[in-house]
Amino acid sequence: MKTDPTIDTNTPALQALDDALAQGDLREVRRQLAALDDNERATLRLELGDAAYDQVYRSVRRATAGRSLGKVIVLHGIMGGRLAVRRKGDTDNVWINYWRLATGRMAQLELDAQGEPRDPGVEVLVKGHIRKYYLPMVLRLDQRWDVKPFAYDWRKDIRESAVRLADTIRTFAGDEPVHLVAHSMGGLVARYMMHLFPELWQGMADGDGLARGGRLVMLGTPNHGSYSIPVAMTGADRQLRLLAKLDLAHGLDDIVRITNSFAGSYQMLPSPLTSNGDHRNRLYTQDTWGKHPVHQHLLRRGRQFHDEIADAVDPDRFVYVAGYNRDTPHRVHVDSPGKFRYQLTRNGDGRVPHELGLLDGVPTWWVNATHGDLARNGDVLAAIDDLLQTGKTSVLRPLRPASRTAQDTRLHSPDDFEALDPAIIELLSEETRSARPRATRLSGEAQLQVENALASSAIGGGADAAQAMIATPASGVSRPKPAMRVEVVWGDITEAEGDVFTVGHYQGVLP
Repeated sequence: MKTDPTIDTNTPALQALDDALAQGDLREVRRQLAALDDNERATLRLELGDAAYDQVYRSVRRATAGRSLGKVIVLHGIMGGRLAVRRKGDTDNVWINYWRLATGRMAQLELDAQGEPRDPGVEVLVKGHIRKYYLPMVLRLDQRWDVKPFAYDWRKDIRESAVRLADTIRTFAGDEPVHLVAHSMGGLVARYMMHLFPELWQGMADGDGLARGGRLVMLGTPNHGSYSIPVAMTGADRQLRLLAKLDLAHGLDDIVRITNSFAGSYQMLPSPLTSNGDHRNRLYTQDTWGKHPVHQHLLRRGRQFHDEIADAVDPDRFVYVAGYNRDTPHRVHVDSPGKFRYQLTRNGDGRVPHELGLLDGVPTWWVNATHGDLARNGDVLAAIDDLLQTGKTSVLRPLRPASRTAQDTRLHSPDDFEALDPAIIELLSEETRSARPRATRLSGEAQLQVENALASSAIGGGADAAQAMIATPASGVSRPKPAMRVEVVWGDITEAEGDVFTVGHYQGVLP
């Protein structure tokens, strides 16, 4: 299969865009975006999706008007930061890069018992936010705020990232107030920073109503953990299974061994401090995991982390944005060592159930969005200025939406909610069927499709361009037309899942 020369996520201009984003030079980010050629813009549109792409270029066109409202630091979620590997003087982006993952470079991210690279010959570098999920938020904020993207190594103990965040706050803010906008795991980094440096947290606040600084806006943060972590640590989630299909050097057991060396994952296991009668407490004992390669010292550290962070709550300065209406694991049952099943709820964003995300007393705002899309959702972007300045917004829902489905008490295997996209499987099977798979090169668009699917499954995104793209000829770029799936169903409309719109019925008469 020939390479499509029009689709390349690693052109010098797109690399320069990533570098500028990593350095927090948003003026250069805007300049690089404005200078992209037609093919690079087509690539970016396919990568971001239409809505996020349009939002990015609206932000580029709108110059910052007048005085900055204040300072904001933006933190990504787990696996939302790019990682590069330096070895023998060469530095290569690995997470997320199609070719380097396909040739087994994921192994270079494995950690030893001390949290250092297992391969002593490599150095892992943090290279900034993944633009697909965070470029829209950073540029939207940059219209009215002085913005600093903060990227961290999501593999490591959250303590290390919290210490680095404190240093960044001191350098970036000085004696001025500063807000934090944190997606997913980034909220745990921010709260642990509060635990370690309470005086710094107090000094971040604007004494005049917190308008210019002092708030933490959490987007889907798993404050009490997430059941998606044990799904991943047993190799059952779609991201690791997709990695195993892509990686020509390692199987699924190898991939699980690598990712189970990441201390940060253990600190996001469901908290034993909150109990609902399921088996979450058993997750902190190594015997519970059977043959799966987990480490007791990291389980102990994960348990300790929940104890330490429990008091790092400031309801007067916290704001929480919660996604809803997505099937989300929220109970775990240990059938036998290493064999887990889960209950599902619609009271969650697909990754974090509300009972594990929300904090007592913290104002919560609601949006119909998946976990990974919270940092680029149009309503969240429209609300972010008000949330930072006042802690309130008229854009998002102030009350928890009622679930339209009865509580599901069945136990599900991860296969029920972690299915791989058949189109992605077919792409990778075409490559692995080749007699010389490493010499077979998928089209540029197909490679981008695989990278998007990896990012979406890792960060918790929804159905977007990652699933919607189709193969295109080398002569140009085309995208599928928007489509609507229509079904005829006999039943009670009040029991339908999702939002319901009715057309053509009489006013005041229930359909």
